[in-house]
Amino acid sequence: MGDVGNTLTLGPLAPTAYGTKEREAARALRRAEVVILAAALALVGLGLVMIYSTSGLLAERYGSPTHFLGKQAVWAALAGAALFVGRGIDYHFYSHLRRPVLVATIVMLVLVLVLGTRLNGARRWFRIAGVGMQPSDLAKLGIIVYLSAFLVDRRKTPADLRRGFFPAFMALGTVVGLIALEPDIGTAFLISCVGGTLLLLGGVRARHIVPAALVAGPLAAGYILLRLDYVRARLLVWLDPSLDPLGKGYHARQSLIALAGGGVFGKGLGQGSQKLFFLPEAHGDFIFAIIGEELGLVGALVVMGLFLAIVLRARTVARCSKDRTGALIATGIALWIGLQAAFNIAVVTASVPTKGIPLPLVSYGGSALVVTAYAIGVLLNISGHGLDPVRRGFGGSALEGGGR
Repeated sequence: MGDVGNTLTLGPLAPTAYGTKEREAARALRRAEVVILAAALALVGLGLVMIYSTSGLLAERYGSPTHFLGKQAVWAALAGAALFVGRGIDYHFYSHLRRPVLVATIVMLVLVLVLGTRLNGARRWFRIAGVGMQPSDLAKLGIIVYLSAFLVDRRKTPADLRRGFFPAFMALGTVVGLIALEPDIGTAFLISCVGGTLLLLGGVRARHIVPAALVAGPLAAGYILLRLDYVRARLLVWLDPSLDPLGKGYHARQSLIALAGGGVFGKGLGQGSQKLFFLPEAHGDFIFAIIGEELGLVGALVVMGLFLAIVLRARTVARCSKDRTGALIATGIALWIGLQAAFNIAVVTASVPTKGIPLPLVSYGGSALVVTAYAIGVLLNISGHGLDPVRRGFGGSALEGGGR
């Protein structure tokens, strides 16, 4: 891919009178909206069911078998409201707020390092009146909004080293670095992948990104391996599970036992055994393992299919977007949700070293669910603009030299 041609064309349809191509785009967008919303609701609903199934015994310690279910149900209601709000705000509004969004994101990430609640050796959470919020969840959407608006604003000079690459790389690197300091290596890696891909799609030259990655990557890896003993231990145990089967390798081992025990059709909802204090975080980061145990390979494939449906339909939204802003934001959200789901499933299946990263819309957790739901609302707003024949225009959108 050359320096000039490294922007990805996701669309748009060619300019035309309101006719066949516009009707085809409208039909595609309507299908995309239905599929995205239905798949998201299905995942949240499945998450509520599985959280109750996996946490019932643990919840007895808090006096009620529905302790975790009740909390997640409240968060799910707030997530529904967040989706509605995200759907109602014109996505162009974010372009005017890209600098405040970046500043607010960085400030929150700095404050959590100073004032955040320390849990298991990491400062990732703000807790107010018993309610937790993880700034890194907001940072996922914040960096997508900033980079998308920045690349559109610099659409004539994205390949310029000083005015295109350097400011965007510094913003991304600052956010990723602060999250890594918490430490939260999984989320830092996820945001690096999403942000780096957006830079490439937005027109930043590969010859600028690749050398920077080749320098920053080894430096980050060296810091992690030398300073974060638990990460080094997890990597070694992943390479040789026999080194610490009851310690660092315990999660992965119990997760694989759960998946293997489920077979093709599963043991039946509520019938899993690994959630009985064998598999830690069964209702959190490792909920996919219990889905595999109780609903089997069929249930696991359905979950994967729902995430794939969201990603593919989000790509349709990006392809049919009326402008580059919508196309980049939609692409970033698709990358975020798709990659996070893939990373979580890779951890649960021991395909990569164990790291804490939840399954979007399914795992127990409030701030992650609300922010993800809001992002889906933003997707639906972008789609809604594409459905409006007056505002849509088709004069050049997606990621190839079109409008803002």
